[in-house]
Amino acid sequence: METFYHIADYHNQFYLTPDGKLHSYLKSYTGTITPETIRDFKLKQTEWGQKRPNDILRRYNNIVSICRVSVPVWRIILSDPLQIVALVGLYPTN
Repeated sequence: METFYHIADYHNQFYLTPDGKLHSYLKSYTGTITPETIRDFKLKQTEWGQKRPNDILRRYNNIVSICRVSVPVWRIILSDPLQIVALVGLYPTN
């Protein structure tokens, strides 16, 4: 899943297109595609990565830290009735 976020970030920054640079690279890539694969591609194959490698590494580390945040889980009973606080909408139903 983390690799997907790195590809989405690439799309956000460079616009991922069919048969574009990254797409062609990944089609010909023989190993397992990992977040590091995307990072290395951005560093070596894009003009931005060659001019501003610190930006590529900052974005990469931001995604890694977001993906690795642990979410606390509390034990709750889902079968207890919940109190309705408000109904939202122009025509709320029961």
